[in-house]
Amino acid sequence: MSKKISDFEVKERIKNLKSIERCDSFEKNMELKGYSHLKNYLSRQRVFIRSGELLDVFNFDIKDEGVTENFITDFLEALAAYEEYLSSKNSRRTIAQKLRQSVKRNGLKNAIIKTTSKKTTQGSDYLFEAGLDEFTLEKVVLDNHELFEDDHVEFVRDKLNFNKK
Repeated sequence: MSKKISDFEVKERIKNLKSIERCDSFEKNMELKGYSHLKNYLSRQRVFIRSGELLDVFNFDIKDEGVTENFITDFLEALAAYEEYLSSKNSRRTIAQKLRQSVKRNGLKNAIIKTTSKKTTQGSDYLFEAGLDEFTLEKVVLDNHELFEDDHVEFVRDKLNFNKK
């Protein structure tokens, strides 16, 4: 990025990044060249890359779990966003150990119900703070509401409305 290019061009270059390492070096150049205001786009690209990597970590069986492919994709993006936030905060690669353990012990759907049943969740608070609120587990529940009990969906909706105030 030696010459001044438009924000649109930087966003297009971000979309074409295929690894976390490339994102890291691109981020350094962005800061040097004065494109720090576009860091959120880079964070989202990291989320998509990490969610692809997480697909290899978890072997979900849609029939056994009683979920859809879209639900799994939404969950992996939410997990990736949370881990990306933690990694950024801790300045080293950090995984959401408790959430991963809960998924392995309880199954994906039950782990999400358990996590989103709390009045507040640290992960959601962090993601709201980072401007990545579209990747919260609560959003996963709302986007896949047909998989959950109506009272749980209503609880999550109320919780999100409260957080937006």
